Amino acid sequence: MVWMTCVAVHFAMESTFQALFPAQMTAEESFFRKAVLGLAGGVYYGTALAGVVLLAVRRLARQAFPVHPGEFLWVVGGLSYLFRWIGISIVLIVWWILEAHDFSTTWVVVNNLPPELLRIALCCWAIVRLTDILWRSWWGLYLACCVLGTCTALVVWSGLGSYAVNYYWYRLVPVVGAAIATVFLAAVLRDWKRRRHYPWTHWAGIALAVWRFSEIGILLLARFHYGI
Repeated sequence: MVWMTCVAVHFAMESTFQALFPAQMTAEESFFRKAVLGLAGGVYYGTALAGVVLLAVRRLARQAFPVHPGEFLWVVGGLSYLFRWIGISIVLIVWWILEAHDFSTTWVVVNNLPPELLRIALCCWAIVRLTDILWRSWWGLYLACCVLGTCTALVVWSGLGSYAVNYYWYRLVPVVGAAIATVFLAAVLRDWKRRRHYPWTHWAGIALAVWRFSEIGILLLARFHYGI
């Protein structure tokens, strides 16, 4: 019930934003965004948002959460998503009050910078809290990816957006992403082989990360094919 509600909230926010600011796309691109990326994003972001609900419930019950690596993955994804929409909502309200009409560059910064800064802080938190060397290494690589995303958003804001985004997506993301996926797979397989007894919340976070990696891979392929 909670998960379905969170997915519904995600689709409601996305639909509202797309209705307010429709993008000019071909029929093929529109179908891909709505049917493929829309479905994949709905599952990921809805589940991530449910992690925020679980975090609030656990903390209110004075239970330690997150503790395990997968739980950190879940919480980081959920808080980043929530923070992103808080930032977008604030900008929309300000721009509505100022009666502005073009905020494409500002939206790129708001859509990327606050969540990336939050992820950087949460990555540092996970590195400090976790004791496993392999998982710490993974979070270090993820921290590097977040720093790249933050730098890209800042460069976009400075006016060099096209070059920065293209370089970020086509050069840096595949390299860093491959390293992140390799270390992630090594850590998961090692824990599985050792038969470590993690709670379901850990494996839910792992599954969420795998889903996110798959979504990013699809998006990268779409950028090469459609140029979106």
